[in-house]
Amino acid sequence: MLFLFACGSVVRHEASLTNIQDTIVHLGFSSAVAFDAEFLQPVLTSNLVNGIVERVYIEGYPIQMVLPEALADCTRLGGHSGVFLFTVETGATQRILTTIKYIWGHRDIRPWGQPLPIQCPRCAVILVEWKRVAVPHGQGGSQQFICMNGACGELTGEGPVSIHIAKLDNLKILKPGKCEGSAWLEIALGSRIFDSA
Repeated sequence: MLFLFACGSVVRHEASLTNIQDTIVHLGFSSAVAFDAEFLQPVLTSNLVNGIVERVYIEGYPIQMVLPEALADCTRLGGHSGVFLFTVETGATQRILTTIKYIWGHRDIRPWGQPLPIQCPRCAVILVEWKRVAVPHGQGGSQQFICMNGACGELTGEGPVSIHIAKLDNLKILKPGKCEGSAWLEIALGSRIFDSA
């Protein structure tokens, strides 16, 4: 198992993500964990790493089963970084690398794992408060938020800005976290097949 404590650009950019995947397979790792924070703070990863090591190496569980459970104890990490899990399944003639991304979501500040803007794009208020409003049924889990600054849009007559955030199709909600209204979310990014050497 490999833990990659590097700048998040190694997994956020397609070319470097492909290079990391190639390296994991060619060096023979069975799994790897990486983080996508631009300026990763490793201290925030300690609970996750300890949880993984304990459950995988001491208790003997597979990493695919362990990581979602270990993430439940890592709310502070979720506000800082997403987590990538790479697993390699080795067969007689090929190796299959599967990539899963985990992001933290909160119904009022990170709907579907997407952070709301700190500054309103219309009234330019910094540290704006966003209010979740009801959306019509049939919108596939979409959420809508409006700026709570009373003067937002008054000068133009447009009214407060509204932000619409849609749920991704391949998103799976994991068990709720310690913080009320929050949970880690799982996104399967697909698999790649390599010839066994």
